[in-house]
Amino acid sequence: MILSVGTTRLPRAAHSEIPWRIHEIAPDFEIEDVWALPTPGGPDDFPRLISAVHDNDFPNGAPLPVRAVMAFLKPFRHLLVYPALIRIIAQRWSALSGNETPDKGPSRQKQ
Repeated sequence: MILSVGTTRLPRAAHSEIPWRIHEIAPDFEIEDVWALPTPGGPDDFPRLISAVHDNDFPNGAPLPVRAVMAFLKPFRHLLVYPALIRIIAQRWSALSGNETPDKGPSRQKQ
């Protein structure tokens, strides 16, 4: 597979042609995008890559427009996104455990 200079998005086949472990765990896993990271080294350098991504000081080290967008979106994440996400997780967890209604948490369960 050849990428043009400056292009890091790959075709979906770059993922689907490889027998990834995720397909054993979650056969219905669907890939959103496949990207090539322009990093030197091999598989043994993966911890260094994670460290580089983790240590990037985002969003504090991001450009001002990015920080402004993140600050603008923060209240919406806390008011709308996170509560909806938690409800979905609770419903799915409840369905997997055979309960008809989600638990309200350990402090409200009868022992």
